[in-house]
Amino acid sequence: MVGNHDWFYHLPGGNYNQLRPKIVAHLGLATYPDAPFPHEIWESNELVQVMRQHKVFARHGDVYDPFNFEGDRDASSLGDVIVLELLNRLGVQVAQQLGDDLPSSALAGLREIDNIRPLLMIPVWIDGLLDRCCPQPSVRKEVKRIWDELADEFLQHPFVQQRDTWCPVDIVDGLQKALKSSRCLSADWASWVAGWIAELRGAGTASYYQHALTEQDFRNRRANHIVYGHTHTAEAVTPRCKLCRWLCIASNVL
Repeated sequence: MVGNHDWFYHLPGGNYNQLRPKIVAHLGLATYPDAPFPHEIWESNELVQVMRQHKVFARHGDVYDPFNFEGDRDASSLGDVIVLELLNRLGVQVAQQLGDDLPSSALAGLREIDNIRPLLMIPVWIDGLLDRCCPQPSVRKEVKRIWDELADEFLQHPFVQQRDTWCPVDIVDGLQKALKSSRCLSADWASWVAGWIAELRGAGTASYYQHALTEQDFRNRRANHIVYGHTHTAEAVTPRCKLCRWLCIASNVL
């Protein structure tokens, strides 16, 4: 099942059909190589049968991430632009401008930056990396300046600007507050980011159980277990009463 990192294999067309057989062969997939890879289980009869057999409902999970899914899995999202125009450029830019002054361990860390979750915590992670690996305050300050400069360029990118609305607090306004390292000094910044992300995906907390409980296969009891990829977390919800036990047991989200 494709998600935000490999959504282009969901696209139809002869060019993509030439790529899909190679993926199927190397990964040993049961997916048909001459058709778009599924994003949802109902796009594949084989997936439906396996899910029904094991009473599981599974999805990539990107549908609950407004940064990486905008309602159409055949299109790119803000997450793609964050990686391409901000994260990938940071290591290159820092190496070009400060390569001789920055320890190799810091440069190596910056090359792994797109593995940080959630992505919006990256300014704090950079600060911690520099504290550990870079003893020179002037160099640390310069790295943060480069990050802020790239963040400004990212926020002015046409793809991002198209998502800026008249709403007082939209997703672009939130990114402006979240990405600038100069704004990450307050003690409640991380809590604000976590709360804002949960609010964007329509949840009151960081938990995904609220989404799991609304899945149709769960509500009609075809599935006893809900499996989400993408979330980078696992949770077990304790039942509140005997009547809702079957609900809560099934809301283990991965």
